[in-house]
Amino acid sequence: ALGGRRLFLIGLAGAALFSGACGLVNGLSTPWGLTDLRAVMALAPGLVDAVALPKVESPMEVAAVRRVLSAEMPLWCMVETPRGVLAAAEIARAGGVAALVAGTSDLSKELRVRPHPERLPLLHALSHLVLSARAAGVAVLDGVCLDLDDDAAFEREALQGVALGFDGKTLIHPKTIAAANRLFGPSAEELAAAARVVQAGERALAAGVVDGIGYVAGAALGGVGAAAVVQARAVGRDAAVVHGGDPPR
Repeated sequence: ALGGRRLFLIGLAGAALFSGACGLVNGLSTPWGLTDLRAVMALAPGLVDAVALPKVESPMEVAAVRRVLSAEMPLWCMVETPRGVLAAAEIARAGGVAALVAGTSDLSKELRVRPHPERLPLLHALSHLVLSARAAGVAVLDGVCLDLDDDAAFEREALQGVALGFDGKTLIHPKTIAAANRLFGPSAEELAAAARVVQAGERALAAGVVDGIGYVAGAALGGVGAAAVVQARAVGRDAAVVHGGDPPR
């Protein structure tokens, strides 16, 4: 922890997106925010691979943080307030932002909504974050599941995040890492389909025609399959078997 004030490392499922340590600092509106940022930058090189900033509500906050962080340090913006959700598109487009992170616990409190097993009160905000991130070309991570004693609840929430389009899920306990990687990673069926897309794309690119399995020729569709194979490698799946060779690099 930085000065014993806040949990410093944040867990992430969806290892194709990120593998490393992310430092969670205090917000710039607190007395400790700038001190925490300077402390992160003073750490040994390679000890922290990204910085998570809580309760971001405007791109101006991002700009202020970037003046302290090195140009190479990725910034994850935690969106945890109604203002942050409404400004998510501008935040995602701000320079140096690598990911948006849904802060579902604080957002629920600020929206004054009650817990719901399907997170219905949060669905609009969650979809808006995914849309904003996709438009800006950055990653987007679902919020934490606080119920560590209910494996079914965690799986239900993670699968909902997958369906909504999130790249991964932030975690608060290592016991959920394996389940999150399994749920956010491609299934065996998806991997097989992705490998067929890669192979069909390679054939169709050379021929300039639509392949017999119905996929239009082009690097875009081939990229979809390649991305799934690479993601599987990152979470420990054997993608080479279904691809029939080494996965694309």
